[in-house]
Formats: sequence, C-alpha cells, structure tokens
Amino acid sequence: CVSGFYSSFDAGALWEIGEGSGGDGAKQMVFLEQAIIAHAENFKIVSTFRLELEEMETLAVLWSIDVRDVRTIFLLAMYEFGKDGLLEDFWMTPGSRNGIDLARFVEDALGVACRRLHLILHVKRSGKVRSIFGLLDTETTEWVRDQAEFSVSLLDEDDDDDDEEGGVGTDGVEDDGTRRSRNSKKKRSRNNPSRQVLDVPVADTHVLVLRLMSMASSMGGEASKETRLKLHSLSILSGTLQKELEK
Repeated sequence: CVSGFYSSFDAGALWEIGEGSGGDGAKQMVFLEQAIIAHAENFKIVSTFRLELEEMETLAVLWSIDVRDVRTIFLLAMYEFGKDGLLEDFWMTPGSRNGIDLARFVEDALGVACRRLHLILHVKRSGKVRSIFGLLDTETTEWVRDQAEFSVSLLDEDDDDDDEEGGVGTDGVEDDGTRRSRNSKKKRSRNNPSRQVLDVPVADTHVLVLRLMSMASSMGGEASKETRLKLHSLSILSGTLQKELEK
C-alpha cells in the first residue's frame, strides 16, 4: 500500500496500490474521487496542455470503474475550484467531449453555475446588482436560488453516507445499479468548511452556461426539454449580468 493518502497523488504512486488491493467498489470509488479532486486542486497550467489523468484512468480500469467518471469528476472539480481559464485550451481541442459523461457533467456543472450566480444575486448583492435587479427575470433568479440551495458541491459531499435511506452507498450508486444524482448527496458538517470557489468573474460563469447549452443541445433526447429551456434562461441572466456589471 502507499504510505499515506496524499502520497498516493505523487507520480507513479497509484501503481503501488496494485490490482489485488481489493476493497469494495464504494471505497475504491471514494479513493479515486478524492485523488482526482486533489489533482484538480493542485493542477496548474502547463506548456503542452494535458489533463494528466493517465494513472487514475488506469486505476479505474483495474477497478472496473467507468473511465468516463475520471475525466468528468476532474472537469467538475476544476470548475468547483474556479479554474475555468485553465480549461479553455482543453475545450478547444477536437474531441474534447469524448470520454465525458455529458449527462452528469451538464447536471452537476449547472449546479456550479447556479451557486456562483446565487452568490452574486442573493448573498453578496452589491448596490450595482440591486440597481439592475429589475432587468432580470424574477422566475429565473428564484430558480437559481432554489438550485443553489438544493445542489451540493462535489467538494462538499459527505462520503460517510452509506446508511442513507434508500440504500445508496458512497459511490453514488443505487441498489439497483443506477447512478443517482450527485446533487442528492448530503452536505458535509458545518465544522468542515467548503473548499469550493464561487467568487469568480461572471464572464467565466456565462461562458460555462453557454458551453452547457451547447452540450445539452448535442445530447438530443438525453437532455430534457426543461433542462434546455432552463439553460437558455440562465444564459440570458448571466449574459445580462455580465453586460451590466462590466459597464
């Protein structure tokens, strides 16, 4: 075994775990998710853009975990840490959406966007925001507030929830084998403050929302009509905020 949790994120360290380390699937998923989040937290721009997820993707294969989860969790964590700018080169790469669970990414990244906008609209609510509130659609701003309060950050999920009603384990998988929404997970204790970064330029959030609109459109029937309509309304809201706040 590796000598410690954080040493497992060093180059080559994940190979020390070995295929035979076993453990149930829930614990393996939790370990892998924590490794991916730590990688995202420490990720810095490099000259040749690479996500550097090869070892974690290999470990996912060894543990029979969907490889798409690795890249999806990493990208979500990058947005949770407010590192939008580091992903621009990645998204411009042909085939960048390949290997991503688009349904999960759209759903969870939508929560990220709503929590960011909620901070601007309802938590900080500067004088300038108050002055333009009348320009914003009331139904959409209320929906943003509701989504922000309902959704749970990937960084704040309570890993110790396998006794939760409904038979859901730490890997976010129902007893019947279907993956549930990450946003249905419990929040961490108030004594363990969030690591998510919500105070980011509204322009970055607007770009994220536009990207989610494009993804939802490409998914066809996999993305509900309601989701596509909400994303459209959200794009108008974030675009208006960007335009007015940058004046």
